[in-house]
Amino acid sequence: MLFSKTLQEHVTAGARGFLVCTHEEERILEEIKRAFKKRRFLQWSSVDGLLNGNSSMIPADQGLVGALQALYELQSEKPWVAVVLDSHEHLNPKAKRLVRQLINKDEGVILLVGPADEVPLELTKSLVVLSYNLPTEEMLLHEVAECKKLKTSEDERVVLAEATKGLTLAEARIQL
Repeated sequence: MLFSKTLQEHVTAGARGFLVCTHEEERILEEIKRAFKKRRFLQWSSVDGLLNGNSSMIPADQGLVGALQALYELQSEKPWVAVVLDSHEHLNPKAKRLVRQLINKDEGVILLVGPADEVPLELTKSLVVLSYNLPTEEMLLHEVAECKKLKTSEDERVVLAEATKGLTLAEARIQL
């Protein structure tokens, strides 16, 4: 089953908060956008701050708490989905409280995305924990086949795909 479908099913069942463990940031963002294409898409990182599409809403220097406070106060005609990248580095007590309040407010969906799979105690009953895996051999084989600079046979493509197992898709692209 596609990850985007899994997210949609959880939201349909009432989930509003997720912790997604992954090193596949680029791919997971695509999946989240696909799952919630009818929602306003917001994204926070410690470098870019809170973005609404490509527009800055809250600068990075206001931190995660500033971004979560803005989400809490957000009045939007359209339901929203907010992705927080590398949240494990920034979840202080106030941020954890705001995440819980956002989930309980039931106006949007919040996804904490990063490589850490440890859920803070305060959020264990509020978040659905999901893993987003590394690419499958089939995905890697497709990536090898799409690489225009490689002139390879089918057997060689299979060997290259096997050699990139365990890498993220972005890492595999660099290696190819």
